[in-house]
Amino acid sequence: MSSVILITYSNYPNGSASAIRYANFAATLTDMEHEVIVFCKSYSDHNKVNNILVESFTSVNKYYRLLLFPYRAIKRLKQIMLTKQISGVILGSDLITLHAYQIQKWCNSNGINCVFDTTEWYSKEQFNNWRLSFPYWDKTILNKWVITKQSRVIAISSFLYDYFKTKGAKVVKIPIFYNRRYRITPFASRGIQDYKVKIIYAGSHLLMDNIPLIVKAIALLPHSIRSKVEFVIYGLNQEQIKSCIPQEILAEAKDSLVIKGQRPNSEVIDAYQSADYSIVLRDPSLRVNKAGFPSKVVESMRLGVPVICNYSSDLDKYIISGFNGIIIDNLDEDAISNQIRILTTLTRDEKLIMGRNAIDTVDLKLDSRLFEKLLNTILN
Repeated sequence: MSSVILITYSNYPNGSASAIRYANFAATLTDMEHEVIVFCKSYSDHNKVNNILVESFTSVNKYYRLLLFPYRAIKRLKQIMLTKQISGVILGSDLITLHAYQIQKWCNSNGINCVFDTTEWYSKEQFNNWRLSFPYWDKTILNKWVITKQSRVIAISSFLYDYFKTKGAKVVKIPIFYNRRYRITPFASRGIQDYKVKIIYAGSHLLMDNIPLIVKAIALLPHSIRSKVEFVIYGLNQEQIKSCIPQEILAEAKDSLVIKGQRPNSEVIDAYQSADYSIVLRDPSLRVNKAGFPSKVVESMRLGVPVICNYSSDLDKYIISGFNGIIIDNLDEDAISNQIRILTTLTRDEKLIMGRNAIDTVDLKLDSRLFEKLLNTILN
């Protein structure tokens, strides 16, 4: 049995989107009869999670943790090589480019296949001063110069796949997917109602996900309809919301807003039980939204909660308006407001049918077994 080493900064296997992605990667590689060892920053030491060995590379001293991470990882890889055959190393997209480059260089010199998992490429418009932004340049340097035509790449989106394919790299496209051992059993009886719309947002991208625009759209609704709408926001606090929405609009929409702030992931998952829809609205023209793939969309769909969204990234391959989600054609507050008004007229059964279709879409198009061949291709 060969070993695949998966290296991530995340608090594996729970928490961030990257942690969840790599938990699904690890489980799928195990199903494919690879031994998987995960190097991460969780506060555990040589623990097994679902029969996957997890080794902690964290430290109380953040400078030690940051500066010496690649050296500690390489030292451990050398130890593993003494007793095992390493068939591949997958570098998580959350690694900073310098660390990814150092580990890749060592892998290449030792004849080990090194694979970059690429999930993002930031846009200048995201930053007040992109010229001085470390995240912007970190991803730009990685995608433009560190990943070459000799590299192996997993691309999360068609945009990144096409870019690296044109570059000549060996690349496969693997979007957000779920391994069956990480599936959550769909709710047998969702706590949703007729003529009431509960919309949930769970994330931290206040402007990128156009939260002010959604609040403005809700404020436009007549009071008789707005009283049937509840917009629950997880991950953002009152101060953040107030900082970018005029006071008069907040005052108009306040009875429909429930701002929860940061909450444990388990609480957010439970909150989906009573939600009719989740919502993600992103500018499709920005590179960051072309390159990424919103994990919260798949997270929602697998729980049977259809998503209100516009088409960005590869969402047009998975969501059909009225069947398993709701598509808003343009980012306009009047269009959003009108769509929310229409949703208040749907019955409970109509909502549940759409939710079941969302679950079926994940099963048919985003099940881990569909991507096993691609993982083998990129590792071999």
